[in-house]
Amino acid sequence: MDSQQPNWEQRTIEKIALQGIKEQKRARRWNIFFKILFFLYLTAIVASFFIQSKEAQTYDIFGQKSDRQHSQHIALVRLKGTIAADEAANAEALNSTLRRAAANHRVKGILLLANSPGGSPVQSSVIYKTIREIKKNTRKPILTVVTDVCASGCYYIASASDEIYADESSIVGSIGVISQSFGYGEAAKKLGLDPRTFTAGKNKDFMNPAKPLKPEDIAFIKTLLDDLHQNFIQAVKTGRGDKLADNPDLFSGLFWAGKKAQALGLIDGIDTPAGVAKRMGNYPVYDYMQKDAIEKVLEKLGVEAKTAVTNGIHQAVIPNNRIEFK
Repeated sequence: MDSQQPNWEQRTIEKIALQGIKEQKRARRWNIFFKILFFLYLTAIVASFFIQSKEAQTYDIFGQKSDRQHSQHIALVRLKGTIAADEAANAEALNSTLRRAAANHRVKGILLLANSPGGSPVQSSVIYKTIREIKKNTRKPILTVVTDVCASGCYYIASASDEIYADESSIVGSIGVISQSFGYGEAAKKLGLDPRTFTAGKNKDFMNPAKPLKPEDIAFIKTLLDDLHQNFIQAVKTGRGDKLADNPDLFSGLFWAGKKAQALGLIDGIDTPAGVAKRMGNYPVYDYMQKDAIEKVLEKLGVEAKTAVTNGIHQAVIPNNRIEFK
């Protein structure tokens, strides 16, 4: 009996080892299977987007058949969402697209499709200046058409275009500047918190939310906002000229629906994107901000993956904007 015991233990160990090897092989096979499946899925997505990109060269945004590579056309540039350096509607992206459209000799005009509540004063100003520069250097018409809203910083940009159109229900205007924050000094005291800030320069922390605002602090911020507001007003007056009505509310921060905005001279008329495009000629309209196949694949795989890859490529530094045309 004793002589058989070691053999029994050895056989048991061998069975366990063999079972472990089988499990590893099975896991490896499943791993390979899922990798192949993912690769095929990814290949199918990429192929479908390349096919769509090919079709986009054949049809314009309104379904009109044409060859983008060889035909004269209108370039569509989208101004969508909050205007900020870390958003899709940023000066670098829009200016690059605007200049690319302006440099293409087949582009007969630029259609700016606007749908934005506004945003950064600097980003808005830089885009405004680029549009003015393109108008001066190329003589190509640049028309803006508003969909839902074109307020504040968005209108700052739109005012640089040759003409502005909107829907009867579009919201237009809000020519003003805003800065928002809150103070938590009293709340901190009640919670037993003692915020500590060390500075070099007596005014370095004058906007510290843990400290009460002094009258001179409020006066300083008001002066800063007034300066930005005057820049905004001057830009709109330069862009729109004598089209603007003599109305004291025009630069007060108020906004209006399409018909009233037209009466105030903020827009030139009521029209649709297709109708505005036709004003520049009977040409097909191509989206110059259409995403490429790689970006679409990343979007398909998920917003988090897209953000991670984009940040990894660009090493972006995201600022915190406190003062806005919004």
